[in-house]
Amino acid sequence: MAFTTTDPTTTDVENLHTIDDIKRVDGDTGIEWNFTDGVGTMSPEFARRVTAGRRSTATLYRDVYPRAIQIRFEGSKGVLSVDYTLTGHTVCLRPSMVKFTGTPSTRIEIAQVFNKPGNFYLNRPLIMILEGLGVPYQVFKKYQENAIEKIDLATSSVDSAALFLNDLGLGTAYRVSGTLIRLHRLGVPLPRDSFYSRAMLYARNDALRDIKHKSRIPIPDTYNLVGVADVHGFLKEGEVSVCLELVPGGPRRYLSGYVLISRSPCIHPGDVQIAKAIGHPRTGSCFAKEPLANTLVFSTKGQRPLCSYLGGGDLDGDEYAVISLDQHPGFRHIRRESPGRYDPAVLKRLPRECTQDDIAQFVVDFINTDNLGVLSITWRILADAREDGIFDKDCMLLADLHSRAVDFPKSGTAVAIREIPRRPSLLPDWHAPETMSYLDPDVYYASQRAIGKLFRAVDLPAVKIESSAARQERRRAEADETADPFEDEDEVVTEALSTAFSRFTSYVSQHLPINTPLTPTPDRIDSLRSTFLYYRSQLQNTCSLHSILPGRGAMLTEEEVFIGTIVANASQPAKRLDHISKVREETTLLVNHVREELMSVDGESVRDLEHRLRLSYWAWRRCLQSDVFGANSFGWIAMEVCFRLIDEIDETMEQMFEGLQI
Repeated sequence: MAFTTTDPTTTDVENLHTIDDIKRVDGDTGIEWNFTDGVGTMSPEFARRVTAGRRSTATLYRDVYPRAIQIRFEGSKGVLSVDYTLTGHTVCLRPSMVKFTGTPSTRIEIAQVFNKPGNFYLNRPLIMILEGLGVPYQVFKKYQENAIEKIDLATSSVDSAALFLNDLGLGTAYRVSGTLIRLHRLGVPLPRDSFYSRAMLYARNDALRDIKHKSRIPIPDTYNLVGVADVHGFLKEGEVSVCLELVPGGPRRYLSGYVLISRSPCIHPGDVQIAKAIGHPRTGSCFAKEPLANTLVFSTKGQRPLCSYLGGGDLDGDEYAVISLDQHPGFRHIRRESPGRYDPAVLKRLPRECTQDDIAQFVVDFINTDNLGVLSITWRILADAREDGIFDKDCMLLADLHSRAVDFPKSGTAVAIREIPRRPSLLPDWHAPETMSYLDPDVYYASQRAIGKLFRAVDLPAVKIESSAARQERRRAEADETADPFEDEDEVVTEALSTAFSRFTSYVSQHLPINTPLTPTPDRIDSLRSTFLYYRSQLQNTCSLHSILPGRGAMLTEEEVFIGTIVANASQPAKRLDHISKVREETTLLVNHVREELMSVDGESVRDLEHRLRLSYWAWRRCLQSDVFGANSFGWIAMEVCFRLIDEIDETMEQMFEGLQI
């Protein structure tokens, strides 16, 4: 709780109540289960006001607000869902939410707002469980082929490329997605230069790599939803309510019929269950009055809560995957297996007050005995290798140990490494390091499980050219470290590119005085050159520092930094992710600095903005097809600045016109 990032709020909790948890004893096992573990309630008015500062004025006046939020309050944590029967600024907490006595406060801190459904992706453990429960390989193959086809088509047009990059979070430092959207609105066709083409190849590689090495396959019209409880007792045992509002304030859609529900991480055959969604609520029912959009509402009836079936889940912020079996019949005929016990974690108690030394010792113990990753990987390897798959006795043991390891931060009881079954000497090919181009048949075998076939079906073409591209980039960067695209008097832009961007050129010209010479004054060119040389130097440092290829001369390409990815294979993917994170952080700071330099004006008049627009446009033209290292990405910064300056010119002119009317 102490390390969770939260947003403070300015709305006071005027009415704070403590309400009982809904508990019931399972007659078969004698275990007492909590059907509201980690979830409280709040009034509609409180939900509306507590999140008002996070929304635009437009949505505020449309009365759009989330029906569930994850919070931290004093010593409590969990989720608050809207209860339409409450009034005023009211919050109701349950004993299961209170972890310790915190500093008295009247304001809640928000950890997460659930205002839209999350996208759902398959993963290797879930595929192995579904395959073991009877889903044939062809079902997964179809979804993977559809995903690959969508990736291949994603960069075939300007608007689809923008959405593709935005969904993957690529090109954010250079605001590539936003720039492409602006070009699309102008009717500019897809850029055909080598820099953009290679950048899009690397973007597609980033998406394909997750599919190949993680089986991260999107399933259309499936969602991740936060779980909450039916506090009004309307749902029967085994029923759920799912109301989707894909656009805040937009139309609502209700799932009906049988749905497949799971939660990550899943490792037990019973971690996948089927429930019945009630569909459109009956008139006058609690869900007709408040459908709790973008949540998965579980029943509070029965002997055991359904969420606890799913990897021992609860309702303090856990998200659950929901797949409609009417829309995805390939998953319909799975065998239903009994869930794991997932007995509530028994806390490790001390016969005295806890001290700072105890906390320090716990952190050390956690670092030394956190075997969750080892358990998960060992389970996948054994489930692939053993004849009984996920039902093998060692796999079932690993499922129990995995549950204990997940609860370790709560219980303090670790899983010893000696308790984990040993892996076989012969390993599946999907477990081989990315960097291995040849697999020794005495060490690796071709897995015939679904994840093995899916793994081999994906090719990563960008990886094949990355090594040579990195060497060429080093030569280009070191050719002349003082070169810039503004030296030659004659700009070299092919007729094809000039025609492609003609509408952008026309758009810029409309915001400049008639007969304005496009070439800036020498002093402005010198200033621009200084900015570019600084950018080039910093970009080269980033490319050199974060290459994961072997050899002193290896460096990232300009396109990789531009997109925000690293193409090269890695024996340790976590190391690559760490370098990607640092590349994105460094380039964001660098690009922001360049953007500020290009946009800085001597005054606030339209003429000052026009001077900057002319300079940025000229810089873009000179960088458009330059061979100088750093020039291509610098040109994209200049193009984005052109759009921003045009917006400022339009806004300034509009204000001047309004002033004249007054």
